Amino acid sequence: MSLKDKIINLRSSIKPFFKQIPARFTDSSRKTRIVSASAVVLTLIAFGAAGVAPLPTDPDEVSVRAISAELELPSLSEQIAKLEAQQQLYVAEDKMRAGDTLAALLTRLGVDDDEASNFIKSDSRARAMLRLKAGTSVQAQTSNDGVLQMLRATIANDGEDTPTNLLIQRDGDKFPVTKGIELSRDDLVRRELIGELMCHGEVNMQQFGDRHGFVFDEYFAQDLRGLQPLVDDGLVSLCAQTIRVTPRGRPMLRNIAMCFDAYLGKGASTPRYSRTI
Repeated sequence: MSLKDKIINLRSSIKPFFKQIPARFTDSSRKTRIVSASAVVLTLIAFGAAGVAPLPTDPDEVSVRAISAELELPSLSEQIAKLEAQQQLYVAEDKMRAGDTLAALLTRLGVDDDEASNFIKSDSRARAMLRLKAGTSVQAQTSNDGVLQMLRATIANDGEDTPTNLLIQRDGDKFPVTKGIELSRDDLVRRELIGELMCHGEVNMQQFGDRHGFVFDEYFAQDLRGLQPLVDDGLVSLCAQTIRVTPRGRPMLRNIAMCFDAYLGKGASTPRYSRTI
């Protein structure tokens, strides 16, 4: 039914009512006339509101136009080829076990690199990896095919409170060894935090702070401010006292962990790290 037909029906339905109004005013008392007049006024207001209120759209009056277009789907093989061409780095962490051999340790860390294994066995400083005590944490960074990029362990020195760091890092076909770096308590805390982010993709801030005896939000206040742009970009989520790397942020895992690196950009004229993108 069109709008014009609805208005015609409305007029025909109220016309008999207005024809009775003169008779009612003539053959009634003053009180009755007042009540009738009020009823007339309210009726006019009601009909006026009905006329002003929008009427529902008739589905038959809505025009529908179909649009068709051919969309070109991306090539799955091209996407797979691009992913395979990208060099991905993986970080693993494990503990030295009693009776462990170097081969067993490297296998658990996902390292498949004979050149690196031979270097560790032959270099006087790198051989310290063979003398690690049971329970010592070892971190390894490898490429897609298991080639070692970095191997790191913290060595507790007998009779000394400050442990030293042993770092073996690939530089082309060489393996520079760094040993004897003193680690402060803050270094150890940040290393553990970065390790959890890199290996697990999330950190429970409440549990981490309780484990080390501080309030996480206060201790890492400046670092969390530096992390906020990545949260705004959807790479990291902060909810329920948990820092969690989103699926979108997995390729940027190193950039996220770098927000908690206290030494990054300090006192270095040239970058000490490889490119992350």
